[in-house]
Amino acid sequence: MSLEEIIESKVEAGVEKALKRFIHLVPPEYYTVDEVAAMMKVHPETIARMCRNGEIPYLKFGKFVRISPADFADYIKKNQISS
Repeated sequence: MSLEEIIESKVEAGVEKALKRFIHLVPPEYYTVDEVAAMMKVHPETIARMCRNGEIPYLKFGKFVRISPADFADYIKKNQISS
C-alpha cells in the first residue's frame, strides 16, 4: 500500500487530523489552488477543474492539491497566444 493510499484511507475513515500533520512535507515552493486562482484572477474551482482535466499538472497529497511553479509556468507558455 502506497503512502497516498494510506492517507486516502485515513481521510475516508474521517481522520483528517492525521493528514494535516503531514502537509508540512509538501515543499513550500508549491502553489495551492487558491494561490494560482488569485494569480490568474479566476475562481479556485476553475483551477481545480483544470487540474482534474489534466490541463495543469499537480501533486495530490491526500485531499490537498499543490501545483509546481515550473508546471504552472509551462502551462502559461503553452497557452500564450502570440499576435
